[in-house]
Amino acid sequence: MPQGKPGPCRVVDTDVVIVGNGPAAIALSFMLSGHSPHYTGVHPNPVLHARLCSGASDDRGASGAATTSLFEQDLLALSEGLEGRSASGIAVLLDQLHLPNADTDPVPPQATRLQWQHNEHGRLEHLVLGSGLPGGYWARMPADTLPVSPAAWLELPAYTMQDVRFFFSFFAFAEYSDAEV
Repeated sequence: MPQGKPGPCRVVDTDVVIVGNGPAAIALSFMLSGHSPHYTGVHPNPVLHARLCSGASDDRGASGAATTSLFEQDLLALSEGLEGRSASGIAVLLDQLHLPNADTDPVPPQATRLQWQHNEHGRLEHLVLGSGLPGGYWARMPADTLPVSPAAWLELPAYTMQDVRFFFSFFAFAEYSDAEV
């Protein structure tokens, strides 16, 4: 379709519209698709571990994973007093659970204390709008570009950077027309 001419309009009925298609939008879409984080294991911060075990997250299924999602808990109370590289306590909480002590420990980060579980009933209809390929700048970054942060810090929920790069490789040669959008 020639640029400058409006294309056909399509009305979409959805609960949520995410504007942008970068890493944050992909992570949000993943969560709106019914994936939620659950606390697993013992955290090296005994205060945080006690908070996580004192509430609903102490209810454990057969796998030993918490059956109650962190989304169903008081994240502000859980994050109180935590310190990290973000001004947002909830961001620090999620960082601490994903990579315990990554900000303060000189040794490589410990294994994640999060398990992502899918619940189809937790799915919320949504639409992601963005220009270009999924991933925003990440999709356009040359493969030989190295991040300043360790790659593990840049991972999306439940996916390693290697998984993400593999996914983006399928889009590298795809061409999109205005009619497909």
